[in-house]
Amino acid sequence: MAAVLEENGYVSVLADAFSGDPGIDDAEFHCHYLLSMVRNGSVLLMHSPESDNHRSQTLAALDALIPNLLNEGYGFVTLDAMLQRENKFKMTNTVVRESQTN
Repeated sequence: MAAVLEENGYVSVLADAFSGDPGIDDAEFHCHYLLSMVRNGSVLLMHSPESDNHRSQTLAALDALIPNLLNEGYGFVTLDAMLQRENKFKMTNTVVRESQTN
């Protein structure tokens, strides 16, 4: 599989920070849990709500999570931007501590 991805110009990326948001209806839990997992270069995995408002806890968690991450000195960049700093790959979306990106 990795060879096929590479041949077609893709790179496989896995998330390293996830809280099981589809199955746990508790925004505060998700916010605190993800804050404890995030490190410089982390890739967060969260699921978007559906039209019936299923998984609405994800939006509530993001409302709290984003300001907390910003207060801790993190910023949000694409995987392209993060990985181009290392001159390696092209991709899309992650979290990077701003003080370490300069």
